[in-house]
Amino acid sequence: MEIVTKRFLLRDFIELDRSPFLDYQADSRSQIFYEPSQASGENLTRLFEKFCTWACEHPQLNYQLPIVQRRES
Repeated sequence: MEIVTKRFLLRDFIELDRSPFLDYQADSRSQIFYEPSQASGENLTRLFEKFCTWACEHPQLNYQLPIVQRRES
């Protein structure tokens, strides 16, 4: 799935998103939304892998989309 706007692209997670996802989740400003046990690296890795699994399911019943800034042409 893709949703395209002038500035952003919303699409399914791909493997290249792993590092940015984990970096963002490791930021203390994002961890205020999680219980300490949920913010562990192991749990966040499983969460990322779940999002990738959802993206490959047919039919796709669950969606979690990263927001990617589109590059200037």
